[in-house]
Amino acid sequence: MDQNKIVPLENRLSIFLMTYNRSLTFDYTLGELLKSPFKNCTITVMNNASTDNTIEVFNKYVNLSPDIKIVTNKFNIGGSGNILRSFEYCTTKYIWVLHDDDDFDFTQCDDVIENIIYSDFDLIQIGSFPNMKRPCNGDIISVRDVIQKGYNYFALSSFMPCNIIKASSFMPYLYEGYKNICNEYSHLPFLISLFNENKHIYISLNPIVLAAVGSQSYSNTSAAQWWIGSSKYLKNKKDKQLFFKAKLPAGRQTEFWLLSCMPGYFKNELDYNSIHIVYSSLNFISKIRFFLEFIPYFIIKKIVQKTQFLR
Repeated sequence: MDQNKIVPLENRLSIFLMTYNRSLTFDYTLGELLKSPFKNCTITVMNNASTDNTIEVFNKYVNLSPDIKIVTNKFNIGGSGNILRSFEYCTTKYIWVLHDDDDFDFTQCDDVIENIIYSDFDLIQIGSFPNMKRPCNGDIISVRDVIQKGYNYFALSSFMPCNIIKASSFMPYLYEGYKNICNEYSHLPFLISLFNENKHIYISLNPIVLAAVGSQSYSNTSAAQWWIGSSKYLKNKKDKQLFFKAKLPAGRQTEFWLLSCMPGYFKNELDYNSIHIVYSSLNFISKIRFFLEFIPYFIIKKIVQKTQFLR
């Protein structure tokens, strides 16, 4: 490549930092970014109508870098909505959307920077979860092949900071992203499309960002329902099984995890679409178990409802 035509990193990558009423972790994360090899990239804080001292923390950094900005939403539009707004503000080829409470390791990221500058991938994955095995490192590989090697593509894709995304490839899926806000994972329609089309992606040599597991405010049941809802973007039963398997607790079979999630729906309102998706993915033995466990529940619930009506 002609050295005179090389576009520098800061003109290829925009960073968007999500925050909402977490000024302490926001302060730490913004400070880490401004000490990192990505410090010259434009960093836009997506402030989701915080009511704490987030603005004061941001103002502390304004004089340290001319390339930090802030967008403060008038109303809290939710984390997924805030992520999608970031894509609307992006003006560079690549976008990196971060949370304000994760951990970073910038000691080895030359390969990521090189690929941002010189390559043309739809996706560069650069993160991990604590204790997760990462069998592919520094690989250019198709999504289905990387899954076959044991790399947990779907789980890592759900962790938004893991993904450096080619913005123009994401934009055709922006509408589907907004539709999937009800399932929290507004970015999954695009990332699942890369699986459906079996696109080649780049896996970083080392994880740069590590998810802060345990800081989430939602329940396991809610997370399961969002995951099941997002499975609609997959094409067939086998692909759905791969998708469900990605979120399994260690040592448990897919079918049993799925079934264990179902009572959470029954306690509130029956979600027949989700039940159908789960049921269609089960093997024969698990389908029998489904009926043995939950048909009695339906009968008992009907009896209770009728008794309450008669009162």
